[in-house]
Amino acid sequence: MEAVRLITEFLDPYASESTVIVGLACLAAQLLLSLLFAKVLPHGPWTAEPGYTAHQAVCLPLMVYMAWTGCATWFGTPSLAYPSAESRVLGLHVDGIHLARLAFCELLFWDIPAGLAIASLREPVMLAHHIGMLAVAAGGVSLFSYYGKFFFGACEVSGIFLAVADTFHPKHRTWAAAAEASPILGALNNVVRVCFVLCYMLLRAVYFPYVVLSGVVPDMLEILRGPITNRNHVSDSALLAPGILGLCFIGLQWYWGYLLVKQVLKMLSPKEGASKSKKAS
Repeated sequence: MEAVRLITEFLDPYASESTVIVGLACLAAQLLLSLLFAKVLPHGPWTAEPGYTAHQAVCLPLMVYMAWTGCATWFGTPSLAYPSAESRVLGLHVDGIHLARLAFCELLFWDIPAGLAIASLREPVMLAHHIGMLAVAAGGVSLFSYYGKFFFGACEVSGIFLAVADTFHPKHRTWAAAAEASPILGALNNVVRVCFVLCYMLLRAVYFPYVVLSGVVPDMLEILRGPITNRNHVSDSALLAPGILGLCFIGLQWYWGYLLVKQVLKMLSPKEGASKSKKAS
């Protein structure tokens, strides 16, 4: 525990002891599960990609916790409780700060290192997204923590379904083959994919931009227009950064949403072989 205390002091104010423990626990679970899938368990779809499988196994309960906490605090708190831009931008909101610190620690200690170490996770766009989120989480412990309940919590509902759906993606051939061979896994995959698409489009492609454009940006501009003494001498750049990153993330959410729509349309379109057989008949 002394090591945890020292790490927490070094990372203060971006981490608390509990979030440092969670971040380190994610890393430890990643290493132990990777070893388990690669060397201990009998041969299965996890054997081909032990690191990736371990990552998804760690990701799922983490997303459940963050989504549950975020939804309970974001949707469960009346907006009238924070009626001013000052209360939303400059106020310190315990749940938002907790989720921002949790996101910071899990990204720093586990998710970004795993993304660099595991080939199937080493996607430039995803790594850039994680690094951007690390920066936003660092800022979220002192500014805009009201919105942390959504961006680091409620927004992750789609991540719960993605943790499962991405496992059975065709690029993970052994897991995709297992889903095709098992009626139970196949049915689970189909249900989870539908839930993921619906949650993603509602939460990330629609509601995410709404929160940024109707909440974060107007609040940011209102504080910027006021005297600097009224904002505790917070610099313009510190206020601008979350808004600019929020706009960048909107573009990323829409890009991923576009890819999802393309994938859904491809799945719904008649297969080339089937259309040819119909013409022949």
